[in-house]
Amino acid sequence: MDNIVLSVPGLPPSFVPFAWVSLDRAQPAIYAGFLTRHEAAMRFVSACLLVALPVALSGCHLLDQTDIDKTKPAAVQPPPISDPESRPALVTIEYIKANPEYRDALKTAIRAAETRRPGLLYDVVALVGEASEAPIGRGRAADVMTVIEGQGVIPARIQLGLRLDPGRKVHQVRVYLR
Repeated sequence: MDNIVLSVPGLPPSFVPFAWVSLDRAQPAIYAGFLTRHEAAMRFVSACLLVALPVALSGCHLLDQTDIDKTKPAAVQPPPISDPESRPALVTIEYIKANPEYRDALKTAIRAAETRRPGLLYDVVALVGEASEAPIGRGRAADVMTVIEGQGVIPARIQLGLRLDPGRKVHQVRVYLR
C-alpha cells in the first residue's frame, strides 16, 4: 500500500485531510493504515460533493408547462344569469289576495319540468313595489321554495331573489328555469 505524502503548509507531510486512516474489511484489524493517493482523493471529492450538491441544487426547480408556455390561463367566469324579465317564467304567482292557491299548480309544473329535464336549476324571484315590502316578498319566495323542495328538488338547485319594481301594486313570485 502506498503511503500518501501531501505537503500542506504548517502540517506534517504525512497528514491527509479528512481521511488518514481507513477501515479495511478484509483484515481483522480495525486500523489498516494510511490511504493511497487515489483513495484519499476519492474520499475527499465524495465529502466535497456531499456538501456542495445540496447547496448547488437547492435553487433548481422541476420543469413544467409554465416554463414552456408563459401565457397565463384565462380566469374561469361563471355563466351569466340572464335578466329575469327576458326569459319566460315557468310559474307566476300573483298575490291579489293574501294567500292565493298556487301549490297544486306549482307542484304540477315542477313535476313536468323535472320529467323533461331532471336536475334543472330554479330561480325563485319575488317582485315588490317598494323596499319596505321586501321582507314580505322574501317570505313569499321562501314559501314557494319550500313547495319546490317538497317535490324532491334539493335546496342547492334553488336560488332565491328579490326585485324592486317601483309602482307595482300587486306582488308577484316568479319561478324561472336555468
